[in-house]
Amino acid sequence: MNTKTQTIDQSKLDALQLTRGTHGDPEGGLCLMEAVAYLTGEPHSDRPECVSPVLGSWGRAINDAMPDARRQELKVFIPDMVGTADDGKDEARSFMCADFAVGVIAPMALDAAGLSGHATKLRELPEIVDKKTATAAAALAYRAADAADAATADADDAYGAADNAYGAASAPAYRGADAAYAAACRAADAAYRAASAASPVWDAVIAFTPKLIAARADDHGGQR
Repeated sequence: MNTKTQTIDQSKLDALQLTRGTHGDPEGGLCLMEAVAYLTGEPHSDRPECVSPVLGSWGRAINDAMPDARRQELKVFIPDMVGTADDGKDEARSFMCADFAVGVIAPMALDAAGLSGHATKLRELPEIVDKKTATAAAALAYRAADAADAATADADDAYGAADNAYGAASAPAYRGADAAYAAACRAADAAYRAASAASPVWDAVIAFTPKLIAARADDHGGQR
């Protein structure tokens, strides 16, 4: 079940309406990962065997975080998720998630909270591609979180985003995807508070997802 030999029925894919949460059976609804299982003929589950664990974690999280209308934009990624289990790219994907949290998402939240100096420092960090670059990024993300924590209550979401970015960089192999998602949620909240529109955050999530799936070894997706 880990190869790309499964054929996705395009008419079934087009007809899907992704919904939040897990479901007892397909008739009760489908989240992104349950939809993968449904379309590939696997038993009903939000942990399909044919999908990379990193992508599964990312997919479950963003499915539940995104607004209903934007969640439907995730359907286009389903065919490319099939066959990613055991493809040897999960270490790269984990570092990509850490880099996305630190270099893209946390700065959005910090900007929204008026902490643009810290946002700029995070954006200017070298891309996270290994433990060395992750450790350096974690230290700077920690300082940004500390600054946000000391700021006004309006910086609560910036603190949360930077703190999750710190977590993503501290242990990308274990926390990368989950922490990147958590940072995105907090950044979305911060953007909403600042500009009454969180769409830039979800735009970034949508743009990042196909790069995460591909996990190109040459540039780690070039997500920045």
